[in-house]
Amino acid sequence: MTIVTGNSATTFATPTTTPTPAATTASAASGSSTTSSNGNNVGVITNQASLNLTENQFLTLLTTQLKNQDPTSPMDTSQFTNQLVSMSGVEQQLQGNASLAQLVKLAGNNQASLGLSYIGLNVDTTGNQFAFDPSKDASVTVGYNLASAAATNTINVLDSSGSVVYTTPGSLNSGVNSFTWNGIETGGATAPAGNYTVQVSAADATNTPVSATTQVPGQVTGMQTASDGTVELVIGSQLVPLSSVTAAYLPQTAANTNTGASGG
Repeated sequence: MTIVTGNSATTFATPTTTPTPAATTASAASGSSTTSSNGNNVGVITNQASLNLTENQFLTLLTTQLKNQDPTSPMDTSQFTNQLVSMSGVEQQLQGNASLAQLVKLAGNNQASLGLSYIGLNVDTTGNQFAFDPSKDASVTVGYNLASAAATNTINVLDSSGSVVYTTPGSLNSGVNSFTWNGIETGGATAPAGNYTVQVSAADATNTPVSATTQVPGQVTGMQTASDGTVELVIGSQLVPLSSVTAAYLPQTAANTNTGASGG
């Protein structure tokens, strides 16, 4: 292109191609491989390192574009602004992802520390299985919550094989209730050490079952982090999610260390 000024002519070399960083940024932000209009492969923005490289390429292309633009038809201001905003948005998104990942890691560490603090404590947890050892436990108190008042209620304790070893009538009142088992089976024998299951079977006057949730006691002897990052407490031979704990208290100094679970 030639521009005539006075008696002289000045020639400007108009580039055959004009780099377009905007296309580079938008495509890279979506995670796809990017090639600019001058044929340079910019690549995929997947982390901070690749962002730094892409940002340098972006600025180089932008500078080249400004140097070689047609002075009689400069780049539109809004287009120039959009290109800068697009690159800035990608950078902020990656920085936000990195910050979020750090927060998740810190939260996981806090959960693990919290789980460790439960070791050695007696706890009540939502569930229906508990450990009982007559050499250590004088009795065990199990809590349960009835959704509404009942007309009948039978509580069974089952051993690890599923056999009923103890049966007693339960409270008919709605809300928080509890019962205590001294480890004596229905036939009068002392139950051996092992894992037991409690069943609360309540029904209203029309024989419609009444919903019941149970809370059982136990002592925390360890903890571990599951594959999904949640913390699990070792209670007897069971792994119980930390979120299932409804109460925690110091062990009693006497032999009776397995009391609790008054409901809730």
